[in-house]
Amino acid sequence: MPNRSRRSLLGLLGAGAAALLGGCQIGSQTGTPSERSTSTASSAATASETGPGTEKSSEVDCDTASRPGTAWPVPRRSPARDSYVADPEGFDDAPAVAWEAEPTVPDDSYATPLYGQPVGDSDDIYLTNQLDKGPERPMYGHVHALDAESSDRRWASRQFRSPSHPVVWGNLAVVFAETEDRNALVVTFDRTDGTRRWTREFTAQSSGFIAGDDRLYLALEESSDRGTIRALTDDGSTAWSRAAAFGHHVTEGPVVGADVVYIATREGRLHALDRSDGTTVWTSRFQDPEERRPFVTDLIATDCSAVTVVEGVVKAVDDGGSLRWELGGDHGQMATDGRRIYVGADLGDGTRELRAVDAETGEVRWTVGRTVASYEPPVVTADTVFVRFDESIRALDKTDGTERWRTDAAIDRLALVDGTLYGIDGGTLLALR
Repeated sequence: MPNRSRRSLLGLLGAGAAALLGGCQIGSQTGTPSERSTSTASSAATASETGPGTEKSSEVDCDTASRPGTAWPVPRRSPARDSYVADPEGFDDAPAVAWEAEPTVPDDSYATPLYGQPVGDSDDIYLTNQLDKGPERPMYGHVHALDAESSDRRWASRQFRSPSHPVVWGNLAVVFAETEDRNALVVTFDRTDGTRRWTREFTAQSSGFIAGDDRLYLALEESSDRGTIRALTDDGSTAWSRAAAFGHHVTEGPVVGADVVYIATREGRLHALDRSDGTTVWTSRFQDPEERRPFVTDLIATDCSAVTVVEGVVKAVDDGGSLRWELGGDHGQMATDGRRIYVGADLGDGTRELRAVDAETGEVRWTVGRTVASYEPPVVTADTVFVRFDESIRALDKTDGTERWRTDAAIDRLALVDGTLYGIDGGTLLALR
């Protein structure tokens, strides 16, 4: 599969890839938030590459405190989007396909429907069946719940316009969709039988959402220069809502950190909002001498920092919004175990490698590969990194990148759930054990 540009990554985000929510201040607050300016020039020391097998005692464990057991309730595993399973969920040998599930084909489908990103737990897997109704028509889809052991369908929802990936939130399965009037629609289902529990419609367009431990965080666009960040409780009521009176697209987020919710906007700003009430804690702005609008294409969080990809450069900021380090290059989507950042880098001429980067210093510990799919985030466990290459999925030793095994074919949108590796192959869901 050919490599995708950084900007094309927004097409993988589900319903609504951007909303006009940027700027310097979000909502009312006590005092003035800090806005720190950080340059994408070499303001931090350039990370040096070291050979395979190198370990340094300076590594600090910044693993996120909240961990969803063996489940994979949201894309990229957790509200921090770290794609990390703390238990040693590796396989001794390359896993085999236990089952596969093809999406259903309604009579009015224009082309073969595709399954989207899987999420779930040891009992059920949830994903959206995306339907192409023809040129110049919006995408539609259904939410499906499949038995994790057998792939039997437990239930399927009615059709929605432009549905996002589902997320698992306690006893609910949640999807972000649109009404026919293009209003944002949050729909929740009882995980047992698919019964609709509650629905919230907003006179706005969706930008993104994430389910935290006790809140559902939404980014909404209400006009070209105004939006809202909302936190909903599990009965659909609003815990807090903060107006965003500025005109820059949200490109990444919400992402949940230890005490804050992060939002990245198109003007190269990173906002940290208090999780309890939505007030702005700080705002940082990434500046690039060569680009007026630095573009944030990925964002993850640990208990120590937020890590972004800004115009291909990996940048880590501390809990006050100050730049800690940056690593130049053309990087894709990231994963982290708190000690290291695992990210693909496009070196040009069709060469793409995986880099294991010290989360504290930005130093590259090891690199591997020439055909890494940098647009797909790796999956990390206690001892293994699962990486999408052009032609296979490979399991690498976290210590030095040594290959343990590889599959015969590549699959996309990985999820590791209770010892089973799920992924999408041409629109079909595969379960590997």
